[in-house]
Amino acid sequence: MNRRIVSFETESVEKIVIPNQVFLLFGMPGAGKGTLTKGLLDSVKNIKHISTGDIFRQHIKTGTELGKQVKSIIDSGSLVPDEVTLDVVATELLPQNHDLLAYALDGFPRTVNQAKLLLNYLDRYKFPFKNVLYLKIDEDTAISRLSDRLTCRSCSASYSTTFNPPENGACKCGGELYQRADDTPEGIYKRLNVYKYETAPVLQFLEKMELLKTIDCNGDNLEERKQQALQILNSSD
Repeated sequence: MNRRIVSFETESVEKIVIPNQVFLLFGMPGAGKGTLTKGLLDSVKNIKHISTGDIFRQHIKTGTELGKQVKSIIDSGSLVPDEVTLDVVATELLPQNHDLLAYALDGFPRTVNQAKLLLNYLDRYKFPFKNVLYLKIDEDTAISRLSDRLTCRSCSASYSTTFNPPENGACKCGGELYQRADDTPEGIYKRLNVYKYETAPVLQFLEKMELLKTIDCNGDNLEERKQQALQILNSSD
């Protein structure tokens, strides 16, 4: 059986500028939040990507006090305390730049309390909060994706051993690939349960604000997914 290689179109195009805003990428683990963000970063000049997971993993890698504090929590598939996570996000959301940049929040908020804390922060500093991109995916598809995912220790790029296998067993940047502790069968089960009982209620909370835009992420057409997201973000006036 031929392997399907999924990737965004790579032809060189001039990057666009989208309206300044804060937008969320929301979906269960394995929905493709990081993958979609990479596609947007390749196409949009003024996006600043804020991934709480990547930030925490960098702290763990460099052995900071924060990294030591959150390592066991993340490895177990649990959520980092709300106030700690908001502090990390706040250091990346710079009020002086909110009229220039489009901030993509990936992995936050994950609880209703985090959502309320974020909304208070955005309102206080007059950030334009315009869209929640809900990446909808079936649970079976999410489990399949997470089970064969490999992550680069250096640049955090993700590969699939089935659909996007790395060449020569290494990342394009030369970094070592590994399976994250929360991508093991036990870790996946724990993460999906945390999503169902703690994160999914955030969806209902955000839906009431009428900012939710749903993108079907069950298929492998990443370019189509990216174009849907760009149309939504570029129409934010």
